[in-house]
Amino acid sequence: MTRVSGREGGIWLRLIYEMARAVTGKMTGKKEVPEPVKVTAHQGRLLWGVGQMESAQSGMNSVAGKLKALASSASGRGVGCPW
Repeated sequence: MTRVSGREGGIWLRLIYEMARAVTGKMTGKKEVPEPVKVTAHQGRLLWGVGQMESAQSGMNSVAGKLKALASSASGRGVGCPW
């Protein structure tokens, strides 16, 4: 099966990639851009929308941040997703 490669882009896309590396590095210890970010980078509006959604969800204070990260990793592991 052919994989979708990451998109090279301008300054904004490089900035988004760097932010994704930092967040991923903080959560997993691996400083790499997650594959979903690379795939959504092919559609600028989709990347923007997903970023806004992620930002809004991470800003919600009804659940502790560590619990959100634990739930995210547990659900991802349950479906076989490495992120």
